[in-house]
Amino acid sequence: MEDIAYRRGVGDLLAEGSARAAKALGLEDAAVHVKGLEPAGYDPRILRGMALNYAIAYRGADHLATSIYALDIAGLAGGTYSLGREKVEAVVHMENMMALMDSLVLCKFGRTAYDTYPGGRAAEIFAEVLEYATGLGWTPQDVRDAGERIVQLNRWLNVKMGVTRRDDYLPKRWMEPAQFEGVERRITAEELDSALDYYYDLRGWDKNGIPKSESLIRYGLNLG
Repeated sequence: MEDIAYRRGVGDLLAEGSARAAKALGLEDAAVHVKGLEPAGYDPRILRGMALNYAIAYRGADHLATSIYALDIAGLAGGTYSLGREKVEAVVHMENMMALMDSLVLCKFGRTAYDTYPGGRAAEIFAEVLEYATGLGWTPQDVRDAGERIVQLNRWLNVKMGVTRRDDYLPKRWMEPAQFEGVERRITAEELDSALDYYYDLRGWDKNGIPKSESLIRYGLNLG
């Protein structure tokens, strides 16, 4: 760790992060990262919503992009091991809610206090908080649109930097099976592709994960 901090010897390479270090060493298949960011402690082969969370998170393997692990653990949105349509819809909803919590500078451990889960009253609560804080008349729909707009803008910026569907994938190590409670758990490429297709469709993006003009304009992002 000290060698990394002072960039001494092999620490100079490791300081670049696991993705760059693995590439330099010819060990790219061994590195666990998405878009160059290493994950936190949630295995997407077990908590299946996290497979999509890690794949689409604009910062890389960021568990807080959607906090869907909380729903996975609770067995919600189709169940812990589901990566079906209900889980994808929950990922979209939670990504919007977490974007709002970031913008409101709220701790995401308060997600249940603000009732952010699908079907909750978070938009109403956030609108009330914003009106108290700013004196402006926010409606729940204004809040929902703001969350969607943040996600759309983040994706548009990533696309401008070269991100497409090829970057919305999990590392090879995560596509290998894992034993959990005596059962082999795995994610297949077909499952992830199906989840990505539905996620992109819900967002109004094309098959490569690029926002369509009409989707951007719908949320006030006439970016050309």
